[in-house]
Amino acid sequence: MLSCTPNTKRSIKASDSITLQDVMSKLNSIENKYDMLLSKFDLLVKENTYLKSELNVVENEFEILNKLTLNSEEVISEINDNSSRARNVILLDVKESAHVNLNDRIAEDMKE
Repeated sequence: MLSCTPNTKRSIKASDSITLQDVMSKLNSIENKYDMLLSKFDLLVKENTYLKSELNVVENEFEILNKLTLNSEEVISEINDNSSRARNVILLDVKESAHVNLNDRIAEDMKE
């Protein structure tokens, strides 16, 4: 809305190319655009808030799944270790070879 103070001396002539009605129309148009932009901004702020909360939920679920993946990998590794140990044969009172080379070990085992 346009307002003039008593000290303002401005006269609008009929010959002016811009009328008061034109100015008011333009101001109303600007006000409408401002209201529309403000409304869109409010919607974007709400959407941003919602998306931030959704992102937090996804990040938390990702962390949980990451921990579960690590745990499942550890479980699989332990199962593999147990499986390989289950095939081991333990012989008591048998001297263990000190040789590094497999052929030398076999040769030493065959002597006894």
